[in-house]
Amino acid sequence: MYYLIKTTPYLKIVKAAPIEKARYQAAPEEIEQHYAMLKQTLEQHNIPPGFVFNVDESGFQEWADKKRKAIIVPSEIPDEEILIPVDRQSRRYTLEACISLDGSYLKPLIITSRKTINKDLIAWGFTADKVSIEYSPSGFTDTFLFNQWAETIFFPELSRKREQHKYDGPAILLIDGCTCHFSDEFLDFCSYQGVWPFIEPAASSDQVQALDLGIFGIQKAIKSSIRANLDITPQTDDIRRIYNSLQRAATPDNVVSAFRQAGIYIDQVNGEMDARADIAYARAVRGG
Repeated sequence: MYYLIKTTPYLKIVKAAPIEKARYQAAPEEIEQHYAMLKQTLEQHNIPPGFVFNVDESGFQEWADKKRKAIIVPSEIPDEEILIPVDRQSRRYTLEACISLDGSYLKPLIITSRKTINKDLIAWGFTADKVSIEYSPSGFTDTFLFNQWAETIFFPELSRKREQHKYDGPAILLIDGCTCHFSDEFLDFCSYQGVWPFIEPAASSDQVQALDLGIFGIQKAIKSSIRANLDITPQTDDIRRIYNSLQRAATPDNVVSAFRQAGIYIDQVNGEMDARADIAYARAVRGG
């Protein structure tokens, strides 16, 4: 069979990456409609780049994030018996991250499953003005924590930008359809603050979302390369590596590049810079 395929001009053998079935079946027509609406909105209102945001969560857990390592063992041990023990019940964290098309990112929120926050976080410089740390029994976000993030981080930063740029038009918030993102309280705040949530089509974040396409993957690779600091508690070290890896991943050019990969870009016309979107420029959209 291998020889037959190799000698047939219209067939070839490739390595296919695994993908969740739900994501593979993300409806193309919904993605096209998403981009059409986004394109029309941006062109109609000439929204500045600094007022296009993308927010999403990323999870971190030692078991899930552990990668293969090269280790030295006695030669008589069979390869299949070489395993690295990792506790499935290890600490879990969720990062709430938000980036903007002007190349900036907002103060991150890190959710921990440990109720007690170690004081050495402050001693090592991870103060409340740099990172917000909250507790959740599961380590996941929920409606309360998301609303708290919006009230204490997102909307204040939006107000600061409005004052800085003397802009009172609509702001775009690109967001997935997780139920905790759409409480009545949050939507009321959006209406009051002039924020228009653009919900990404179901199971399409790997195709349309800037954070997924250009930030989270880089961040996890960087985090895995940061060596542990044995002088601090494990929880502080976990938060240190999550925060530091986000800083290194979310450089201005990486953020702008992430949006461009999602088909969202800055258009310069007559000295003005406006946000634009086009599915034709979205590199990850399958069939796009």
